[in-house]
Amino acid sequence: GGYLIAYLPASIIASLLSNKFKIIGKIAGSFIFIFIVYAGGLFWLAEIHELGWIKSITVGFIPFIFFDMIKAAAAILSTSIIHPFMKRFLK
Repeated sequence: GGYLIAYLPASIIASLLSNKFKIIGKIAGSFIFIFIVYAGGLFWLAEIHELGWIKSITVGFIPFIFFDMIKAAAAILSTSIIHPFMKRFLK
């Protein structure tokens, strides 16, 4: 629940950052997005499901963060490569 609830505000903030600033905005937006989504999800696990913070981090953060960072890096790299080509076709 918390991950999904946090998804909308995280996507709005990340979109604003990535559109306003070039590559730095994309990097910052991606990592802020991940932070906000994890914060919402971990809060939900720790407080709503009463798992406690250590258990929530153990089951809701540690197994996933490495691959989420790889996905963010791949998204940043792919959009940086594809975006110039797309500008030509969308004119």
